Amino acid sequence: MKLLGLCLLAAGAIWAALEPLIALRRQDEATGEMLRALTVLESALCGELMPMGDALRLAGRLGVGSAFIRLAESLEELGELPFSRLWCRELGGLMRSLTPAGREAAAVLGESLGRTDALRQQRAISSCLDVLRLERDRLRSEGRKSAGLRAAMSLGAGAVLMIMLM
Repeated sequence: MKLLGLCLLAAGAIWAALEPLIALRRQDEATGEMLRALTVLESALCGELMPMGDALRLAGRLGVGSAFIRLAESLEELGELPFSRLWCRELGGLMRSLTPAGREAAAVLGESLGRTDALRQQRAISSCLDVLRLERDRLRSEGRKSAGLRAAMSLGAGAVLMIMLM
């Protein structure tokens, strides 16, 4: 019975240590996906001067896939809804996975895309990319720092529990 209790407590300690790291990893992956898609979008809109729908489809194929492709298909609703609402609706799942600063930057970008000239759109995308890069670097640094600390804490807690149960 003590062995079962020890195993359950150890599993709980390990999960408690890993769960925040998994959340950081998800945020890092979402940030990377958004960075890839926005880099393609910036090149397509500002470098190649593609129409918005084509640029979004390209970003979807080379970046985060279905979210940007759905956004391109939603452009038909542009008369009914402003672009910023379509942006938030179609990219909402991805944006919820970003850090708060990343979400804010992506929301601000959605407000300006499709409403301004190519130069202003490029500035808005570049600004969002800068924020996302900083967030990605912060997440990776935080993950490295907390991984060691959490591993040491869970091992220490496991050792204390084992001593107590003996």
